[in-house]
Amino acid sequence: MVGWLLLALLALPVVEVLVFIEVGHWLGWVPAIGILVLTSIAGGALLRLQRQAVGERVQDRIRRGEPPVGELFDGLLLTLAGGLLAFPGFVTDGLAVLLFLPPVRWLVKRMVAARLRNSGNFVVEVRTSGPGTPSPASRGAVIDAEVLEVRDGPALPPGAGE
Repeated sequence: MVGWLLLALLALPVVEVLVFIEVGHWLGWVPAIGILVLTSIAGGALLRLQRQAVGERVQDRIRRGEPPVGELFDGLLLTLAGGLLAFPGFVTDGLAVLLFLPPVRWLVKRMVAARLRNSGNFVVEVRTSGPGTPSPASRGAVIDAEVLEVRDGPALPPGAGE
């Protein structure tokens, strides 16, 4: 997985240059550069609007006593989209535009959740009440999740990791 990511990061600038040259030949150099500048400006404005909307949804979920995991992941993907827009190039701009689309973010969330679920490296503990959580009678069941890091190697004796 890391090898593919490293290869993609090394290939991305080369692909961006090749695509820019093709677009420059097709549209002309001034329009091609203008499009990159405009996408950066428009992307920054769109990112601010989306980030504000995600922030409001996070606060709404917190007020209702629900964990805002999906909304926080949306915020992460929107931040990634903003970073892609800051990187000059048509390929990264296209990827950023895709990440701004809610159905694409939903699909990415489902894929990441499935990968985490299948990895076996995460333990979810379900509590119906506890300190700082509303009682089940007042809000229904509350799910509190905690992520534990699992490392390969010898098992530690009980209490050694605390």
